[in-house]
Amino acid sequence: MESFDSLISFFAFLNENINYVVLRNFEYLPDNFRSEEHGDIDILTDDLEKLVLITGAKKVFNKSFRVQYEITINNENVLFDFRYVGDQYYCLPWEKNILKTKVLYKNCFFVMDDENLKYSLLYHALVHKYKIAEDYKKKINILFSYTANYKKELIIFLKKNEYSFVQPKDLSVVVNEKNVDFTPTFLCRVLYSRNSFFRGFRFVVKILHIEFLK
Repeated sequence: MESFDSLISFFAFLNENINYVVLRNFEYLPDNFRSEEHGDIDILTDDLEKLVLITGAKKVFNKSFRVQYEITINNENVLFDFRYVGDQYYCLPWEKNILKTKVLYKNCFFVMDDENLKYSLLYHALVHKYKIAEDYKKKINILFSYTANYKKELIIFLKKNEYSFVQPKDLSVVVNEKNVDFTPTFLCRVLYSRNSFFRGFRFVVKILHIEFLK
């Protein structure tokens, strides 16, 4: 197992050994472990098992679906969320495309290209959150026009790329149904799952095609 004396050495190790991107809120990296607004580093990979093994990451929560880990870097425990291809954090084709089109940032670590970053942040803010954080509002207003219909912008992007809304396997991630278009134009396969810790019965959306808002 590798040891890391800085985030620079950590990312250099990842660059040589695994396919990944930092999903968002990476502007403060690699100089700081966290920002004032966000306390962890979000990573998407196509090989979760390998990422955990080679970094010595330890799970923070004992729930099987939780994906928060901690890694010791320069004698400090740094928090990470490890998203992985097939976890339905974003739909499968989108997750694959995110990794396929990644770009090197600050000559140090990989992030999404501009288009994927723009729309994944919008999706994250509208779908994964009930309330949009102030820093996300500022970023989205810069990426889009202040007068844009953000929900419609997202749906246009998803439909153009044949992407879909999905329910993450990580049940701690919400789906804000107010911002998800459930119009039954296309067949939607929905499964029920019981989980007393969260909401009893909840929808697990496996495949959901969408249409433009009227």
